[in-house]
Amino acid sequence: MTAEIEALQILKRISEVIASNDDIGAVFSEIVNILAERLETDVCSIYVLDEEKNDLVLAATCGLNRDLVGEIRLEPGDGITGAAFMRHEVINVASAAEHKSYRHFGDLGEDRYKSFLSSPLLIGSRAVGVLNLQRLVEEKFPDEIVDMVNSLSTQIANLVLSAKMLKALSSLDEGVAKGSVPPVRRQQMHKGIVANSGIAVGRACVYQAEESLEGVDPATDLPADQEIDMLEKALRQARKETVELEEVAVSLISEADASIFDVHLMILEDKSLIESVRESISKGYSLEYAIKHVNSLYQGRFRQMEDEIFRDKAADFKDVMLRLLKIGRALKRGEALSDSGIAVAAAGEVVVARELLPSEVFRLASANILGIITEKGSRTSHVAVLAKALNIPALLGVKNLVSHVREDDTVILDCNAGLCYINPDDDIRSRYEEILKAQLQTEEDTDPGCGSGTADGTQVFLRANIS
Repeated sequence: MTAEIEALQILKRISEVIASNDDIGAVFSEIVNILAERLETDVCSIYVLDEEKNDLVLAATCGLNRDLVGEIRLEPGDGITGAAFMRHEVINVASAAEHKSYRHFGDLGEDRYKSFLSSPLLIGSRAVGVLNLQRLVEEKFPDEIVDMVNSLSTQIANLVLSAKMLKALSSLDEGVAKGSVPPVRRQQMHKGIVANSGIAVGRACVYQAEESLEGVDPATDLPADQEIDMLEKALRQARKETVELEEVAVSLISEADASIFDVHLMILEDKSLIESVRESISKGYSLEYAIKHVNSLYQGRFRQMEDEIFRDKAADFKDVMLRLLKIGRALKRGEALSDSGIAVAAAGEVVVARELLPSEVFRLASANILGIITEKGSRTSHVAVLAKALNIPALLGVKNLVSHVREDDTVILDCNAGLCYINPDDDIRSRYEEILKAQLQTEEDTDPGCGSGTADGTQVFLRANIS
């Protein structure tokens, strides 16, 4: 297994731990256990900077005395750990005791461990802690381990930052409980499922779908045969728009990712589905109500499926049915048929919604939005696939979100830690702006003229990387 694949698997494990645990101490404890196991090291420890006391405190360890977690403290520059923190560079030595910065802690149980790897946890140019590895054997850690630690340190650094924010939020809650008056729009933090990593800071755009299956009138003034004729026309137009949508998608993302719209075409060609709509119309219902009725029927079937991947396709089905409804309404009103884009979001905004359907995600991307947060969705949904393909930071499954967000609220979306902040305080916002500034500087330092390609001129695109 290559170092890159191993690092990706470790990151996946860490993300799962973050998503399933609200206790930050337990999260750190699980992370050091994971790293010790996957990196085949005897000791793994995390130190976090206590900014109030300006020292490094042992936050978690696997292999050393866990009773000293929260007790062992180092000044920046003290010991190998403090030296790595101060210098912002990795220290990798075969014998820790022979290093000039070595400091002995008898009660920790470090005496028998020889090799020592200390990596600062950096966010931009700022160190927030240190990750240490130790082994019994007296030899330096190999380069592939050092590379993996460098990559993993970014994820852990973001987690450390999130832990500090959780503490700040806890203090704020205590102040409210004691009777202090909170600001009108005080800071909130919400947790969700990471669909695509990244960080975004921007205004909130609370998205409402253009079309809805609610409030559809079952009555119709048209004979059933005319309603069915409208259905056939709507199906043809829906297929045409879906093909056009896929063609545009292929021009922007890979064919494999764009192929999710093939699922939409299959739905529109499904004989059983179409016959169910016809049957509802033949009973005297309007085209719109027949579409709503069949959607409700199939959504119930999707919910009964055991496989999560199949259940996630309910969003694709609803997407198709809404498209059909929109076209049917336009036909009845004599309006021009067009698949217009969504204009409710603008560049610099983070879209907040109860649910986003695949076609909506694709169209919103054209508005250069910064990120997506939804109450519904999972890692296996097509919304997650599109967010990755379009490189939009996305957080799904954030419970009861929309009711807590107002238009133009400030939003910080941290899809490295699986968190979002609504109206963050100045300290938290400044920290994330520092991260974004460091990322921008890295991009500017990269020569835009240095493309990737083969000797014969074929361009090669970067499709994935770590950190």
